[in-house]
Amino acid sequence: MKITILSMPVHHSIDLPGMSTMPPTAIYLLGTIMKKKGYDVDIIDPYEFRKLNPFDSSEDEKLLKLLKKKLLGTDLVCVSSNTLNWSMTKVLCEAVRKLFPDICIAIGGLHATYFAEYLMKTNSIDFVLRGDGEKSILEMISAIEKKADYKEIRGLTWKDGEKIYSNPDVIPLSKNQIMETPIPDFSTVPKQVYDIMPVSTSKGCKYACRFCSIPHKKDWIGYESQWAADRILKSVESYGERFKNNQIYIVDDCFTADNKRAIQILKTILNHNSDVEIILEARASDLKDGELLEVLQSKQIVRIAIGIECGYNIGLKNINKGLTIELLEKRLQTFQKYDLIKKMFFSFIIGFPWERTLDYKQTLDYAASIVQRFGYQNVNVNWLNLFPSEIWNNRDKYGILVNEDIFDIHGMIKNPKIFRDTHPRVDEFTQKFIDKYVDDYKKNGISLING
Repeated sequence: MKITILSMPVHHSIDLPGMSTMPPTAIYLLGTIMKKKGYDVDIIDPYEFRKLNPFDSSEDEKLLKLLKKKLLGTDLVCVSSNTLNWSMTKVLCEAVRKLFPDICIAIGGLHATYFAEYLMKTNSIDFVLRGDGEKSILEMISAIEKKADYKEIRGLTWKDGEKIYSNPDVIPLSKNQIMETPIPDFSTVPKQVYDIMPVSTSKGCKYACRFCSIPHKKDWIGYESQWAADRILKSVESYGERFKNNQIYIVDDCFTADNKRAIQILKTILNHNSDVEIILEARASDLKDGELLEVLQSKQIVRIAIGIECGYNIGLKNINKGLTIELLEKRLQTFQKYDLIKKMFFSFIIGFPWERTLDYKQTLDYAASIVQRFGYQNVNVNWLNLFPSEIWNNRDKYGILVNEDIFDIHGMIKNPKIFRDTHPRVDEFTQKFIDKYVDDYKKNGISLING
């Protein structure tokens, strides 16, 4: 069986540099798993589609020409999709079905997992794989080959005629099963296109923030430190030259959840590779071990991203952040003591559905105070984007009257009407007030909202 696995870029109307600085790990990991099982696999990187930029109706013929060439002889197209690139994935599926009516199309990824039945009803696709696909994707491929029954494949949503079936969810992989998965083969990543290599050392999150889309909330698995470090070092050695920068991004949602483990991983990497630079995410509440803070002082660790979200305690409690302003203040003083604030980047969110203007001001003022006190322009405040989350599940409660079809719209997060529909408390007066409030800070040298 010939299989093509791919992922789409976001629409050109959205300026999201994060999705263009690193390749999507999922397509390379799953592609590697398929190849090890002996399948003939092609991987199409989002860059191939991004080259059609600007990607709009004027580019339809170019898209069809590219797909006609790339998918010739393919039996199965597997597409990994997140919420941001779903509208482009929808365009892709329509184009594939137009060119190759008999090709099987399977969609996976977070967006597909959350909205499986909606996607099946509104798109000409054959399968949705919900949840982690390392195991179920091979079972699905085998069933397609053998024309076998799909009922036993966990995590599969499929059609029989007009009826849609959703099998039970996948059983999450254990730590040992995860540690048996191969290193993603980045040998076909477009050379010198991406800046940074993504790597991971854990799965899931210890927390359950109400606005967050990540799966496996309150279900964190940290891989063995030596195994994780060795895997990263091998990836850098094998594929580092394909990237513009000698940098890795540890994409874990909870890399610092276990301080001792984080210390061991970082020390191993730093001791064995004196050139690689490391970017990581951390929780302020987790950063309490003096030895970890000393390791983070290394010049090879160039950026530490910390999501704070709200600048006031009630907000932090409402989003279930597991943090207080008092604890954060203690951490900030410790970070200053270790001279770490200069490499830290603090992010905030305004526009939660229960917030009013006073709440926005508290968050903006607190974010600005970090710049004022410590002298580094290292904060950013964003309006809340409504993605699959606990807030999405309770949107009717907050007067957010939108449905899944908003994600079919190109540039959804910058669409003025969708912003109004997803922020019912933000009227025109409020938005103008906040814009001026932010602009006043900018005139005083403090940039809070970029873009």
